[in-house]
Amino acid sequence: DGRVSKYAVETLHKIKDDKFLMLIGLSKPHLPFNAPKKYWDLYDKNDFKIPSRKKPEGVYRLALSPWGELKGYHGIPKKGDLNDDLTRDLIHGYHASISYIDAQVGKVMKTLEALDLRKNTMIIFMSDHGYKIGEYASWCKQSNMEIDVRVPLIVSRETSYKKRITNKTSDALVENVDIFPTLVDLCGLEGLKSDGKSILPIINKPNKKWDKAAYSVYGRGKKIIGCTTTDGDWRYTEWRNSATNEILEAELYEHKKSLLSYTNLSGNKKYVS
Repeated sequence: DGRVSKYAVETLHKIKDDKFLMLIGLSKPHLPFNAPKKYWDLYDKNDFKIPSRKKPEGVYRLALSPWGELKGYHGIPKKGDLNDDLTRDLIHGYHASISYIDAQVGKVMKTLEALDLRKNTMIIFMSDHGYKIGEYASWCKQSNMEIDVRVPLIVSRETSYKKRITNKTSDALVENVDIFPTLVDLCGLEGLKSDGKSILPIINKPNKKWDKAAYSVYGRGKKIIGCTTTDGDWRYTEWRNSATNEILEAELYEHKKSLLSYTNLSGNKKYVS
């Protein structure tokens, strides 16, 4: 990640007088949490709280992954929950990695300012998935749970650092497949047919009415596919036979106040419409 940000800065100096689309891929806070020591030193391990290991009642048997990605590392038990000490070590490393990435993004942003490129450059900060750091007694990603499927998305408009920057948020439901059509639209180009659509109207007017739902898919092997959707308050997931599309199980979770939910309400007559 350090090399990537360094190369990005060097490249910006080379292309500063031309039109450009730059994609910068940073891997942290992906495993392993091997950020430099000074970023670990920003935090006190003992300040981190242990997440609840409670699993949702009525959760589909394959909804949560066995987090084999983490179990491939030294010192991680192959079975059972992680103890509190190891849990805090990992949460500590996760936060250290985030701060390390924040520093790398900062290097690129400072270069854009120094080269006077902010005035005509849109910057999109995004992630490919969310992450569990012990919630539901689970780790990593690879599920259709809200905490895995919701991702960070920040758009910085063309501006000058000398001008007052106004931060605005939007409740619009957008998807990662919308990013490329947005850039095509911004550049005034003609794009190929896509599953996504430009969110430039929302960027211009954050309160604009938009889609009623956002969708995602995560499967289990070749035979079972999990299709999930959210309206911002509720997440509904169907687990289907990938060959016949037969619905095997369903999950419904309320997320009005939290990324976490502990009761599968699917089948409850109170929530049937």
